[in-house]
Amino acid sequence: MATPVEELLNMLFDMVDEARNAPLSSEKCVIERDKALDLIEDAKAQLPVELAEARKVLNNRNELLSSAKLTLNTQIQSVDSAEANQHGKVALQSPVAGTQVIEGTAVTLSVYRVASLVHAAQVDITLPESDASMDVRITLVDDEGIETEVYADTLAADSPRNTTVTIESTLTGSHVCRVYLDGSFAYQRTVTLE
Repeated sequence: MATPVEELLNMLFDMVDEARNAPLSSEKCVIERDKALDLIEDAKAQLPVELAEARKVLNNRNELLSSAKLTLNTQIQSVDSAEANQHGKVALQSPVAGTQVIEGTAVTLSVYRVASLVHAAQVDITLPESDASMDVRITLVDDEGIETEVYADTLAADSPRNTTVTIESTLTGSHVCRVYLDGSFAYQRTVTLE
């Protein structure tokens, strides 16, 4: 189900896609400026609403985890495999899925990784001055606009203010990389995964 912003952007895409060519050009087209601007304005107005809804979902997730006295471990171990069909599948989970655990039990997860399917990039992170540790989360945006977390860590207060981390993904080529600090969007840039 498309969000209102996605619907508006789809309408704008269709408008441009179906527009007639400009005279003597196959690359330029003629669209109704007012209609296009209206769609863009509507999308801009709707975006904060969708972001607020996304934050609410994340907060609810965190509240549920907290009330169950659980933590979300984003550090997943990988197990190398040569079989492409194994990539991304769970290799080992402890305790085993479906097992009841007591509060505070450490849960580990290992996932198969096929090195030839994984591409890497270096991301420079600039941290603001702070006397406290800082949660850093990095996401990649794929060709369909879906954001996927590729790095998460808590950096100590005495960490260098400028640092470089390596991210890995099955994506290749240039993609938007977004950096979040303490849960808030900080900045984005384009990275090339090779």
